[in-house]
Amino acid sequence: MLIPAAASPSSLIDCGYTNAERTLQIVRINEPATAYLERTVLPGQRLLFKAPADAILEIHTASFATAIYSDSIPCVQLEVQLGARSGLPGSVLSTSVSEKAAEKRSSVQKVA
Repeated sequence: MLIPAAASPSSLIDCGYTNAERTLQIVRINEPATAYLERTVLPGQRLLFKAPADAILEIHTASFATAIYSDSIPCVQLEVQLGARSGLPGSVLSTSVSEKAAEKRSSVQKVA
């Protein structure tokens, strides 16, 4: 969940981030003028959130008694398109995956 300070709901984009590491990560958006978000993300866990397009997601790798800064990703690069049926995480679709599935179906139909 994002806590918007001054951003209107229409100016927020849907974003997704997956922790592909084997360690805990702490992700953070800390822009006092627009938004604040801080969450712990388990290995393999996917986080869906809303953020201003110009926000930056900071990633910190958790280690014993500290967190080490790892990376920053512009939220516009994390934008996802939610499925039309529901806003549940299971309905998050990737355009490239959908296009590949359609290409595979059409090639199977041509062979048959």
